Amino acid sequence: MCAEKFIFVRSLSEEVKGKNLNTKIAECDLIYDILEKFKSLKYRNLINNREIDSYHKRKKQKEKKLQDKIIRQKMKEYYKLKDKLIIDKSFGTPEYNEVIARITKTKIKDKLYKMIFKGKGFWRNLSYTIRTLGVASAVTLYLGIIGASCGLSGWVAVLGIWSVFVFLLIIIIVGTWFLATWLWPHRDTYNEKYRV
Repeated sequence: MCAEKFIFVRSLSEEVKGKNLNTKIAECDLIYDILEKFKSLKYRNLINNREIDSYHKRKKQKEKKLQDKIIRQKMKEYYKLKDKLIIDKSFGTPEYNEVIARITKTKIKDKLYKMIFKGKGFWRNLSYTIRTLGVASAVTLYLGIIGASCGLSGWVAVLGIWSVFVFLLIIIIVGTWFLATWLWPHRDTYNEKYRV
C-alpha cells in the first residue's frame, strides 16, 4: 500500500510538474508571441516611416523640378518679351541694327552654350565624327603605303584622300577648341540668365 501511495504521489508530482512545465512553456510562448508581434509592429512602423519619408522626398523633388521648369519657362518668356520691347523702343533709330545684332549674338551664344556645355549629344556626335575620320584616315594611309610599296600608280590619289581626312580632323578639333574658348566666358551670363 505504501508503494502504491508512493507511485501515486510520484505520478501526481510528475503530472503537476508536467502541467507546471506546460504552463511555463505556454506562458513563454505567449510572451514570445507578444514580443514578436511588438517587434514586427515596430519594424513595420519603421519600414512604413521610411517608405513615407522616401515618398515625401520624391514628391518634394518632383515639385522642385516642376517649379524649376516653370521658372525657367517664365524666365525665357521674360527675356523674349524684354528683347522684343528693346527692339520696339529702338525701331527707326540708328541703334536699331546694333540692338538687333546684340540680341541675335546673345541668342546664338545661348543656344551654342546650351548645346555644347549643357547637352551630351554634341560631344557624342563630335567623338563619333572624329573617330570615323580617324579610322578612315588610318585605312587610307595603310592603303597608300601598301600601294606605294607594291608599285601601284594609285597611291598618290589614296594619300591625297588621306590628307583630306587629316585636314578635316585638324579643322574640326581646332574649330571646336575656338568655339569652346569663345563660349566659356559666356558661362556666367548664361547661368545668371537661366538661373542654372
